[in-house]
Amino acid sequence: MTANRNSAPEKKLVPSPGGLPPRAFILNCFGRGGSNIVWNMIASSPDVLISSKEWHQGVFGSHARLRKTMRAAARHMDMSRLPGFASFVARRTAETIAPEAWAEKPEATAVALKVMDYHIVFAPAIEAGFSECRHAVLTRHPLPMCESLIRSGESETRVTKIYNDIAAHMAVMAKREGTAMMRFEDLIADPAAFYRQLAMALGLTPPPDGRIRFMQKKFGAARTTLDHGGREVVRIGPDELRERIDANVNRDAAARLTPQQRDFIWRATRESALSLGYDETDF
Repeated sequence: MTANRNSAPEKKLVPSPGGLPPRAFILNCFGRGGSNIVWNMIASSPDVLISSKEWHQGVFGSHARLRKTMRAAARHMDMSRLPGFASFVARRTAETIAPEAWAEKPEATAVALKVMDYHIVFAPAIEAGFSECRHAVLTRHPLPMCESLIRSGESETRVTKIYNDIAAHMAVMAKREGTAMMRFEDLIADPAAFYRQLAMALGLTPPPDGRIRFMQKKFGAARTTLDHGGREVVRIGPDELRERIDANVNRDAAARLTPQQRDFIWRATRESALSLGYDETDF
């Protein structure tokens, strides 16, 4: 896990009272790449609230066409400069923080946001709502990542394009000041050590009781396209994570690929994987 520190961050506008907390921890991630685990780890800090929805769901809701249109525009311009857009984003983001979250942590100074896949391009508009932002990027090797997307119903050609596009955004984010780079592979290898390194990298205040948030849900081969329920949040000790996270999930996913699929995916995503520090068997 590494953090880039190239230059001093530019201060953003201070949010209005009663809206957003002044700081944000923004988790940039793949869907189906361990993001819920890390998102809840960050929100285990007594200083950090958690949004009730993934960022794009909270801001755009069911307006998929609007989201795609704005996302396309964000590739070519700083969306924080689009009149009214940054304030719209801040208002909708504030609405994703449930009253019970504020009631549990009335002195919280930050919120943890999960920004998935292509929505990383909205970083400037998100940042405009906060005085301070810290970004974390959670990567995953292309073979198990693409296998997960294939199991969701995507074609092999489509999943490699998705991986390459998102990896390109991640590589750009990795160059920004203060970005903490994390690997899913380190999470499943030693979850407790991963959590300690994450907390240190982001400067998170530890929970008073030492227990962290963990969302119980189907993971790996047990998860299907229709699996949206059963997401109870429990609080457990970091050492208990090992009992709940399958260390073999990546190897099992890669093993479900045929030799032809594996060869095609690696050839199509090799450059992207290398840009994120992966070789062919580094999973």
